[in-house]
Amino acid sequence: MKNLLVILAMLVAVSASGQWTQTSLQNIKTECLSICYGNIYSGTTDSGIYVSTNNGLNWNKTSFINTRVLCIYQFKNKIFAGTSNLGIFVSADSGRNWTQTILNNQYVTSITSDSTNIYASDKNIFSTTRGIFKSSNNGTNWIQVLNVSAVGAMLFVGNNLLATLHSDPIFVSPNGMFYSTNYGSNWIQSNSSATAYCYMKKDSLVYAGIGVGHYIIYGVRMSTDYGVSWQVLTVFNNKSVLSMGYSNNYLFAATSDQGVYTSNNNFATWQRVNQGLGDTILNSLLVKDGYIFVATRDHGVWKRALSEITGIQNISTETPSKYSLSQNYPNPFNPVTIIR
Repeated sequence: MKNLLVILAMLVAVSASGQWTQTSLQNIKTECLSICYGNIYSGTTDSGIYVSTNNGLNWNKTSFINTRVLCIYQFKNKIFAGTSNLGIFVSADSGRNWTQTILNNQYVTSITSDSTNIYASDKNIFSTTRGIFKSSNNGTNWIQVLNVSAVGAMLFVGNNLLATLHSDPIFVSPNGMFYSTNYGSNWIQSNSSATAYCYMKKDSLVYAGIGVGHYIIYGVRMSTDYGVSWQVLTVFNNKSVLSMGYSNNYLFAATSDQGVYTSNNNFATWQRVNQGLGDTILNSLLVKDGYIFVATRDHGVWKRALSEITGIQNISTETPSKYSLSQNYPNPFNPVTIIR
C-alpha cells in the first residue's frame, strides 16, 4: 500500500523542470487567441489569421488578408474577425474564405453575443460613428445601438451586456464599466470607473482585467451580480491585465509587460509563472485541453502544460460508469505484482 501511495503521489506531482515552450507559430506579432469549432485561432498584427487543429503543435495560415486582427469570435455557424479600421470579416467555412461585412470602417476591439444577437465594439478615432453595433441576422446587417467615442472590452453574461465606455477614443476619460439590461439600448454605470481590458465568466462570477485609464488603476476585479457592482481582487503594480483564463480553482492573468500571473488561494496572493517564457509582453491568454497558451507581442504563441502549474494532470475527460479494484497477481509476495 505504501508503494501504491508513492506512485499515486508521483502522478500528480508538479514537474520541477516544466516551463513554457514556443509553438511553431514563431517570431510573429500575435494579437489574440480564440477557440472556434474546437480549434485554436490566432489573430496577428500584420499576417492575418492562423489556425491550429492539434493543440498548437502546427499552425496553418488561413486565406484572411494581411491586416491587423484584434479579436476572433465564433457565433452559430460563422467565425467573425474584428480588425483595425477595416471592420468585421466573416467566414462560414472555418476560415478558408472570408468576406468583409457592411461594418467595414471600424476599429473592432471586442465581439460578444447573446442567444440571438451579436455585438461589436468600435473605437475608430477617424470615424464619427463609433460605439457599439448589433446584428440580429448573424452579421448580415448591423445597427448602431450606442454612439460613444470609444468602447473597450465587452461580454454578455446573465441578462446583462457589459462594456467599458469612454467619451474619448484614447481611454483617458473617467467613464469606466457600464452594463445594459435591454440589449444595448440603455446603459447604467457600475460602481467602477476603471478601464476593463477584458471580461471573463467563470460559473456565476465575472472577472475583469483592469488596465491604464483615467485613474491609472490596474489589476483584477470580480462581480457576483453580472457586472452591476465590482470588488477589487488585486491591484497589480503597473501591470495592465489584457486577458484572463481559468482551470479548476486557478485563475490566470496575462499582463502587458510582466508575463503570466496565477492565484488559487481566494486571490489573496499572486505569483508569476514565466519559467522559459521568451516574451513577457502579452496580448492574449487561452486555456484548452490541459494547456495554457499565450499570444506574445513579438514572438508568436507559447504553451505550457497546466499540470506544471497546478500540479494536476488531466489524464482523461471521460467519466467512468463504475469503479472496481481486482485481486493482484501473482500473489502474494513476488518481486512484481499487477493490480487491475
